[in-house]
Amino acid sequence: LLDEAQKEGLIREYLSLYSKHLQPSLEAAIVKFELSSNALLLRTLLDELRIFGLHEGLPAQVRTIIKAKSAEAFFNLILKRLDIEYDDADSQVIQELLTLIWASEKGLSEHELLSILKITRLQLSQILSELDHHLISMNGLLCFSHDYLSNAVEHRYLKTEKSKVQRHRK
Repeated sequence: LLDEAQKEGLIREYLSLYSKHLQPSLEAAIVKFELSSNALLLRTLLDELRIFGLHEGLPAQVRTIIKAKSAEAFFNLILKRLDIEYDDADSQVIQELLTLIWASEKGLSEHELLSILKITRLQLSQILSELDHHLISMNGLLCFSHDYLSNAVEHRYLKTEKSKVQRHRK
């Protein structure tokens, strides 16, 4: 786990790669955020802030994110942002992709995803870019790189046993 000094250094160093910085009060709030001791969660939070569009809305976004009490709740906020940011059709494709990967035993190939989702390679590349370091390719099969996202996908999109069984059958 990261200590406060490590968090401060990571925040500044990571954002400086993109010529960005945070107001001291926002940086302090993130450093105090309990889940930011986890390097993966801190990196994900910084990615969210880096791509956030409205500079004026950044304080509210930070306040929203740091209310998360668990890694699953944190990743649920990420999924919620994806649902809101993309139009209904694209949001549905992202949900489909995530739930298909969740249901797969060892992951799915890009070819399988293209075939099942009936999307173009460009669309798939854009989605995979959005999910960046949360997916990993193992032997050509895409799977989640950590359980936090898998758990959030399950609890956000597959709330019933019936929906889980249906997803496994697809």
